[in-house]
Amino acid sequence: GRGWDREDPELTYHIAQDLGMPYPEYWQLKTEFELDGGYRNLPAYADAVEFVRRALAAGVYLIVVTARPANIGNIWYESWLWLKEQDIAPDQLLMLGEGERLLYLDTLPSQAVLLEDNPAIAQRAAQVCKVVLRSHNYNRCYGGFTARLEDFSILQPENLWR
Repeated sequence: GRGWDREDPELTYHIAQDLGMPYPEYWQLKTEFELDGGYRNLPAYADAVEFVRRALAAGVYLIVVTARPANIGNIWYESWLWLKEQDIAPDQLLMLGEGERLLYLDTLPSQAVLLEDNPAIAQRAAQVCKVVLRSHNYNRCYGGFTARLEDFSILQPENLWR
């Protein structure tokens, strides 16, 4: 019976903290969600989907990197299907933790662009590539990015990869 009790619940990047939930209880619910294929049913940000489609149409090599755990159930496959349902066909789909993701970003060409919402990753990544941060309450106090947006539809792919 836990639920959001305020209009904009995303005060932190940590769901358990926002819910006032003990971490073991959160971990159990998260694991059940993952084993039940919950990632496949998450709604997409329509503006981000449209931006990625336009980037693909412009010839961008798309690498989707997610922190979803690849070692649980069929999460990689469910993620691939989720992308396919959004009409997004990435060149690669990688599942990397925070540290691995940052190390991987450092190997990419300088024209790489990261679309991110995790402020810790975004700040570190901004040292090696362009970063577009999706604005949320939990990341508004961070800076140093190429852009901070609530609506990705205004992004022009051809302007980011110059």
